[in-house]
Amino acid sequence: MLRRVKNLLFKDALFAVRENILVYSLLVPVVLAAVVRLVLPSLEGMELTFAVDHSVPAAMVEGLEGYGRVEVLPDRARLEQRVLAFDDVPGVYLDLDRHVVVLEGNEEDYVAELSGVVIDRLAGGPDKVAFTVAPHPDIESPVRDYALIMLILLNIIVGGMTIGMSVVEDRQTRAIEALAVGPMRFHEYIVAKSALALIATLALSLVMAVIVRGTGGLPALAVTVIASLPLAVFVGLVMGYLAQDQLAAIAVVKVIGLPLAAIPVVAFFLPAGLRWVLYPFPNYWAFEALRRLLVDPSLPLSTANLAAAGTGLVALAALLPAARRRFRL
Repeated sequence: MLRRVKNLLFKDALFAVRENILVYSLLVPVVLAAVVRLVLPSLEGMELTFAVDHSVPAAMVEGLEGYGRVEVLPDRARLEQRVLAFDDVPGVYLDLDRHVVVLEGNEEDYVAELSGVVIDRLAGGPDKVAFTVAPHPDIESPVRDYALIMLILLNIIVGGMTIGMSVVEDRQTRAIEALAVGPMRFHEYIVAKSALALIATLALSLVMAVIVRGTGGLPALAVTVIASLPLAVFVGLVMGYLAQDQLAAIAVVKVIGLPLAAIPVVAFFLPAGLRWVLYPFPNYWAFEALRRLLVDPSLPLSTANLAAAGTGLVALAALLPAARRRFRL
């Protein structure tokens, strides 16, 4: 049995390397993880930027630096050019004894309002709001963790696509008919296909986690990804069951991709009291397990992992008899 599974696994690995669409699909989540790593620090560390010219006193510039970043420009013309740039930067200059705030007009509301409040406060006018300055601990933004969750879910689906395209290749080339008359059994076939998805999905998920968050918590993440493997196998067998060629397989991905992506998004916005409607779906539990691991460790992770594996196995159990008849193994 092990020898047959190993041979089929090597064959599928060569097929995956040979097919450009699979190579690109496997690399896309990693590339997106690198983009997230590059972009998120700037989003998490966003601060208000002020542009001032030489007329603004040094005391005002020093005060503005307490609220954000300050760019000092040589004259009024350069100041107006800076305000008209693509980002939201208010300009400040001194007109006689008045501090004037220059805005482009399409800034976010908080930029226009906050810049006026800050200038008024620093200029010694009456406070429009009460300010309380207090130290706070550094809190890591959940945006990074949710981005990683969605990337890992995408990677799990791509692992399922790897299985599906391999099965479709076997059907299209009639290799599955040769396997049917040989000693290969149906459960061996499924194990061989699943092993490739496990290796690719687990390895790439850990790589993405290292890129986005670092090396912490990798063993727990590996367990969570493995618990979601039945979902990938289910997606792959659905593709293999419904499609007889690669074009049909791509069409199947487009059809089933919507509910696969929609359920985690719905779970993110759905009130906790209504999430029970999503309990039968393995992709919901895959999302929930990753959320408990990365965002809310106070909730029991093992329960979500068991639910992800259990619902995925139930979906597989419902599909396997029909797949056995279709593949004739």
